[in-house]
Amino acid sequence: MKHTTMRIGVYIQPIIQQQGGIHHYTKQLVMALERYGSYDYELIGSERVDAGLPTRFTPQAALPIYHPSRRRNPVDLSGFDLLIDPSHFGSWGLFPAEKRIVCQHDLSGLHYPHYHRWQTVWAHRLLLRSWLKKSKGLFTVSRSIRDEIHKRYPSLHPAVVSPGLEFIEQQTERPATDLPERFFLFTGAAEPRKNLRRILQALKPLPEGVHLVITGPQGWKFDLTETVASHELSSRVHHLGYVPQRQLAYLLQHAVGLVYPSIYEGFGLPVLEAMHLGCPVVTSNRGACAELIDSAGIKFDPSDSHAIQLAMMQLLEDGSLRTQCISEGKARSKAFLWKHSIARLERYLDSLAAS
Repeated sequence: MKHTTMRIGVYIQPIIQQQGGIHHYTKQLVMALERYGSYDYELIGSERVDAGLPTRFTPQAALPIYHPSRRRNPVDLSGFDLLIDPSHFGSWGLFPAEKRIVCQHDLSGLHYPHYHRWQTVWAHRLLLRSWLKKSKGLFTVSRSIRDEIHKRYPSLHPAVVSPGLEFIEQQTERPATDLPERFFLFTGAAEPRKNLRRILQALKPLPEGVHLVITGPQGWKFDLTETVASHELSSRVHHLGYVPQRQLAYLLQHAVGLVYPSIYEGFGLPVLEAMHLGCPVVTSNRGACAELIDSAGIKFDPSDSHAIQLAMMQLLEDGSLRTQCISEGKARSKAFLWKHSIARLERYLDSLAAS
């Protein structure tokens, strides 16, 4: 039974505007708050998002899901005790600092400015310190990022609210395209931080019958089509663009493995999805990806394309290792539950309300 001793707003604009990691995190956070939350949560966005959430999230449900845009009709926030922004700077100019609880997903804009648009770099360099320090509260998605934030801003001690496996789609639907018989899968935006160039370098020496399937949008500062062509791999690389979650589940369950050599991640949701759905993972030995996979897969130096190639070959040639990765990955995924994350979040909100 929900308690109503606090009224808490949650900013949901990423559900409307994005299809990337923050979109999925925000959507799952909303679903987890409805299933496990104890307080009166009200979602704040610029338009109705009925189509973006399960049918039980209708305006007639116990959990209201939208407010008018502040641009058309400013939202009265005076009745809220706390206001959660799961999307970096999403609520800039909307949520007052004394009620604002921010989720900072990573510090990529500071660590790797050359991978980002200038607007992102500018915001992180000039605004982030003040934005975080003036906010009433702060949480993030992994222990790795928590430690980075605390090291850079010693006065900040973020809570950790990691994604969980409860809302990972398990029903499958085959994509309406011809798929190769043997393929590795990469899922994510085609942008420099995802390290796709080194996947291509690792793929090229592998047997001709081994292909790469890529899902996700064309990102920024990286031309996927041109890069694939320059590696003479156009016949072995298949970019499907954005695919629905059921099709992604199908691909994960039929791939040789997920190859995820990202240079830097806040969490690495595709790794959790893969482990939960029985897809063995080869991924970076750095940061959040290494934390997430622990010992339940194959890790490599993401700056070394030969190391990536060797990891992929291990899955291709060693059936017992692949079976072990599947078993250990499924077990590891069970450590990540939204039920536990929401309990941690609400304990943190309680402490903020009492301060």
